[in-house]
Parts: sequence; structure tokens; C-alpha cells
Amino acid sequence: MLKDLSQKIFPLQWEFPGGKLEKSESIESALIRELKEELNIEIHETEFLMKLKHDYDAFRVKIHFYLVSSWSGLAIGNESQLIQWYSIDQLSDVDLLAADMPVIKALKKVL
Repeated sequence: MLKDLSQKIFPLQWEFPGGKLEKSESIESALIRELKEELNIEIHETEFLMKLKHDYDAFRVKIHFYLVSSWSGLAIGNESQLIQWYSIDQLSDVDLLAADMPVIKALKKVL
């Protein structure tokens, strides 16, 4: 069952998995926790890609992006969200959140 979209700030837009840091949590620990909570995967190998800040109308986000090259488990939407694999070329046509858009350019440089 899908979550009630009326509770989402940006319903029907795609975003890379992740979430907020909990108090006293490292970025790496948050990455491990969030991917387990959201996608049911245990990550093994990661590499820092980039960080950015983005201003939305009501708030500002600071995001750290990592490449995950090795994981175990079957990726599923643990929080009833849809998940989809896209090639790097397809990402330009996906309705991503504005804060995630600069990641496409960075990914094209490293992939």
C-alpha cells in the first residue's frame, strides 16, 4: 500500500534515497541507517560524491551524496514508496527534486 501522498511535501517527485541526521549521528552512520530503513539493503562499499545546499521556499537542505558500489539484500520500498532503477542517461528525464538535479552532472563525470 502506498503512503498517503497528501502527507508528502513534494508528492509524486522522485528523489535519491536518504534522510535526516539523527542527533549525534555521523553522515556515514545515517547513510547506513537510511538505506536499511528505506531500501532494506546493507551497504558495504561507498565513496563520497558531493555535497550541496539548496533553498526551497520553506526550508534549506544540506545534502551529502555517496556512491554505493556494493551492498547486500534485495532493494525494496520498506516505507511503501515506489523505487525504480534508471540509467544515467534516463535521469535527465525523471521528475527529480530540485536539490537532486546537480547530482546528475556529477554522476556523468564519474560513471
